[in-house]
Amino acid sequence: MKRITYPMVLDYVKDWGTWEIFREILQNALDAGGWDNVSIYAGSRLSIMNKAVLKEQDLLLGYSEKSEGSRGVWGEGLKLAMLVAVRNGMKPRIRSGNLRITAGVSEMFGQDVLVVYYRNDDYFDGTEITIDGWTGEDFRDKIIPPWDKRILLHTNQGDVLGMDEPALFADDLYVCKLEGYRFGYNLPELKLNRDRNLPDMWVVEPRLGFIWSRCQDVHMAEQLIRSAAGGHKEKNIPEWAMRVRHKKVWQEAWHNTFENAVVKLNDPVDDMAAYMGINAVDLGNVGVGLATILPNTGRAVEEKLMTPFDIAVDDENIFFLRKVAQKAGYKGAVLLADLPEDTGGMFRGGTIFINVKHSPEKQLATLLHELAHAIYGERDATAGMVDAVCKIASNLLYEVYNVQEE
Repeated sequence: MKRITYPMVLDYVKDWGTWEIFREILQNALDAGGWDNVSIYAGSRLSIMNKAVLKEQDLLLGYSEKSEGSRGVWGEGLKLAMLVAVRNGMKPRIRSGNLRITAGVSEMFGQDVLVVYYRNDDYFDGTEITIDGWTGEDFRDKIIPPWDKRILLHTNQGDVLGMDEPALFADDLYVCKLEGYRFGYNLPELKLNRDRNLPDMWVVEPRLGFIWSRCQDVHMAEQLIRSAAGGHKEKNIPEWAMRVRHKKVWQEAWHNTFENAVVKLNDPVDDMAAYMGINAVDLGNVGVGLATILPNTGRAVEEKLMTPFDIAVDDENIFFLRKVAQKAGYKGAVLLADLPEDTGGMFRGGTIFINVKHSPEKQLATLLHELAHAIYGERDATAGMVDAVCKIASNLLYEVYNVQEE
């Protein structure tokens, strides 16, 4: 019988236990042929079978011929699983093709290390990995086969899972808990390190948006809306990731959930909506992503602002403001509006709104600011905004000066 002595002390990966043994063996089996070709038994022994066949090279540490996108590509999972099993008093044995493999303990430089024995025998069609003296469980709560009843929504981008304790799964295998989330998620081809540690959530959250964007079920869409409104972390899904494909589904879900409300935009216009008494619901980032297809504070405020506002007969300032806007090259409407005291005006929906309560001088200053938005598309508190206001003001003064000269 041949042997390979690995220079790995038995305390290596000391935080690994029975779940890691199970995970590494199962992910190799799944990579070899998927769930249709895998069988699992867990009792006094663990037995996982698949239809692929190992080669002697597969016993080398770091050797792997797995394709890109496989669950494990490090070439060490099986060896580490055997090491942890031996460390915990269990006995691994493998039959695969003509190979027969067992594992035990050897000594190197005064330390216990892993040793693997292998020989040839009659051909076995497939691979069966057995751990005798199994002290773990069947870990059904940590795997998501395609027929799992916890799958509430399945898409080509992944699964939404109904769970008492939401968790993240990568390619059907448990990764970690998802604290603060309403649902669990199973993501395909999620890149993880050897220990399958959680990647940054900025990588995960967009993937959740891609799943929900493909939702065709009104009830599930309602569940996401309620979850985000209730403060669950689904609200952190980036707005750009909510590329909704079935708009009517989400519109119906919103109507069923918040019939007479609008969604907040996480924008100063939300404060305006509150001032106007508009019922608005905060769905966080995911709400901003859905706002293009749902009633939102922006459109609600615009509708309110477009309501005709009574102007006193002797109030000529609005006509002066409109004339200034035309001289500046602006062709849209300029309207007075009942705005909060600390709001001078706004440019929305192609219309400039000016606070009716402010003095004529302040209204003019506000108009120049809003013209910079309307004509040049500049944003607040930027150098471009300052330049645009100065350019508009200088052009107006230059025109007035020329008129006076004539």
